Amino acid sequence: LHPTLKRIVDESKSSVNWEFRHLPLPSHRNAELAAQISECVRRELGNDAFWSYTDTVFANQHSVNIDYLTTIAAELGVEEKTLTECLADPEIDKQVGTDLATARAFGGSGTPFSVIIFADGTTRPVSGALPYQNWAALLNL
Repeated sequence: LHPTLKRIVDESKSSVNWEFRHLPLPSHRNAELAAQISECVRRELGNDAFWSYTDTVFANQHSVNIDYLTTIAAELGVEEKTLTECLADPEIDKQVGTDLATARAFGGSGTPFSVIIFADGTTRPVSGALPYQNWAALLNL
């Protein structure tokens, strides 16, 4: 789903925004750590680095382990000490926990799970990795 949503945003000419929220499932052993590190990357290096980190993780999901996740952060420029301090900050856990609670409030219990928020404030939960054409139709593109 990640590349599909990226394409939707890129082709929408700013009419669609993608606000990423974490939904780390217990069945994915390193999902919570990946979410936490991505928030540390965002905190230290900004949004572009967050997206680079996230793109890399989703493109290489078979490689997700603690060494791989910390290596990606280091390659982007987050120093080991800074990452360790960031991961110890309760605000990082709180952010990921809030995202998880929000997803569950919308009915999310598996990934991928998305929520479309239309301009009029109405919402539409979407479960699964729908193909591009389905997303374009849902978003009236």
